[in-house]
Amino acid sequence: CQQELCMRSEPGFEVPLLHWLKNELGQMIKELLNDDFIEEQQLFNVDEIPRMRQMLHSKNPGDVASRLWALIVFQYWYKKYIL
Repeated sequence: CQQELCMRSEPGFEVPLLHWLKNELGQMIKELLNDDFIEEQQLFNVDEIPRMRQMLHSKNPGDVASRLWALIVFQYWYKKYIL
């Protein structure tokens, strides 16, 4: 084993979360984070969720993709085990 090959750090893998949420998972956002369901739950700020969905498609989305992903995972769990 060549020393430089064996001693180098493993390259990281970045999940294309922003791309997925804007495209393939867009329908999941509509289903799990729709305004009526959010309001009915009374768990989250009703005004913040639409703002986050809008930020997702802005030029500077920041960390909104990871925040939306956390909400989607929670909502999926909530619908599966609480409802």
